[in-house]
Order: sequence, then structure tokens, then C-alpha cells
Amino acid sequence: MNKTKSLFLPIVLTAFLLAGCKGAVITREEAISRAAEIEEHYESADFEAPTKFTATQHIKSAFFDVQADITMVETLDLEGKYYYMSGEGTAGEESESSKMWIYYQASENKTYMVIDENGTKGHQYVEGDLFLDSIDLDGTAIANLYSDIGLSDLLSSLVEEDERNVYRSSGEGSIYLKVFTGETDANAFSEIEIANYLIVRVYAYVDDSTEMEMNIKYSGISTSKPNLANYPLVS
Repeated sequence: MNKTKSLFLPIVLTAFLLAGCKGAVITREEAISRAAEIEEHYESADFEAPTKFTATQHIKSAFFDVQADITMVETLDLEGKYYYMSGEGTAGEESESSKMWIYYQASENKTYMVIDENGTKGHQYVEGDLFLDSIDLDGTAIANLYSDIGLSDLLSSLVEEDERNVYRSSGEGSIYLKVFTGETDANAFSEIEIANYLIVRVYAYVDDSTEMEMNIKYSGISTSKPNLANYPLVS
């Protein structure tokens, strides 16, 4: 009996974890219905895209036989009046990196902009709370993601069902899709994960030289600020 329990419990636990991460397996028809429900929620008048998140993007692509690799991190905490963006990229033998912080320091009543461009550092500030005037909310990584996610378009574009396709859902507002599109490569696929109406992952594999990935988290956001002593004041 004890041996039976020792074998049975890991199996149950594994099944629970698999279902809990991305939900239970559903049919394509159920996925189409769930996708429509989620998109309808995004299109509703009272829906507002999140204003607190960290989005990490990775893009790999080939341009004229030169392989480019770009990683970007963007954090926004609108209520906390904090914005951060960093980027690192390589193209052939060339490389670039940058970091930028914009934040309102309430204790000083100043809005700061701090920049690090390939190791060249500096900061500026203005008196008062000009945080909203200093950032471009329409230009963030997720500004148009929710309106342009295209779940239904992705599913309707599948001419033939591929046995490798995966459809999962843990209930209302949640869906996980991994569908093979076969557009330019037999192994080309798109992957989207949405949990409680929050988009947490978007991934597209085109071929060995081209892929795009975005992972987004909405809690546990770091809002650390730079040590201004390391960033000279720029007049």
C-alpha cells in the first residue's frame, strides 16, 4: 500500500502542476471560443491596459546576411511614477547598449532623467512633478499589444490542423496557444499565454535565424533607482 502511494502521489502532483501552469487541454473549437471571449474583454469600453509591468523582449533576425540580436527590458509603474528601459544589441561585430530611468522623486519634488549610452552617463532634472510629460505611454512595449494580440486571427489562419498544436485554458480570461503556422519553415510556430486577461508571453519562431519573444510580469516589479553620484549632472 505504501509503495502504491509513493508511485501515485508524484503522478497526481505532476498532473496538477501541468494543469495549473497553463490549464487543461481544450479543443481547437474551445480555443476559438475562449479567444473570442478574451478579445471581447479587451475591446470593452471599461478595459484599460496595465500600467505596472516589466516587459522583457528578445529579437533575433538576419539583415543582409548579418545576424542581429537585441534584448530590451522595459518597466513602468505609473502610480509610482517610475520608468526604466534598457537595451543591448549586436549586429555582426558591432554592439550597442543603453539604459534610461525617468522618475519623480517626491521628497525633492523633482523629476529625474538618467541615461547611460554605451558607458557615457549623465542625468538631468526639472523641478516639480513632470513625470507624465516626460514619458510616452503610447510608445511602451505593451501600449498596443492588448488591442493587436490577434488570437482569433491566428487561429483562423491555420489551414490545416497540426498534431503538434497545443490548446490549453484554466478558465475564463486564460488561454495558452502553441500553433505551428508553417509559413516560412515547417517548424515555424507562434506561442501566446494569457492568464486572468493578462498577456504574459508572446513568442514567434520563424526559422533558425529569426525569432521574437516577449515575457511580461505584473508583480514583483523592481523600481530601483540609480546612484546619481555615478551619473554627472548635464546642464
